[in-house]
Amino acid sequence: MVICEKGVWNEPATLTMRRQPSDNSWENFVDPTAPPSGHDLLIPLTTLAHLMTDFHLERVDFIKMDIEGAEQRVLSGARGLLAKFHPRLAIAAYHHADDPEKIPALVRDGWPGYRLSCRHCKESGHARIMPDVLLFH
Repeated sequence: MVICEKGVWNEPATLTMRRQPSDNSWENFVDPTAPPSGHDLLIPLTTLAHLMTDFHLERVDFIKMDIEGAEQRVLSGARGLLAKFHPRLAIAAYHHADDPEKIPALVRDGWPGYRLSCRHCKESGHARIMPDVLLFH
């Protein structure tokens, strides 16, 4: 196993993760607008394409994403990889209300040949069925 101590994003960058004490524990969250504090962690970010280069991968067959709301951003930076390799995808689609519409559009921007199916659906408070996971093949 290889551990890459980076987050995945649509471009190489750095995000600040805030560590805040709360009831003798720590709550961690990303807040790009907050001023720095002594407890912050700077998280280096990379793209899926850069990871392929860094790890000398010749192809990508499958990508699974459940990255706490960053799925849309990562997919917007992965168009070339999707177009070239057409990997199967399992993408969490429950972090943002527009995920069920935006994620398929972003994936098909990379390669319009993707077929979509849903897994693990739930009812939203607006009498709407929301998929938890979108599968692209």
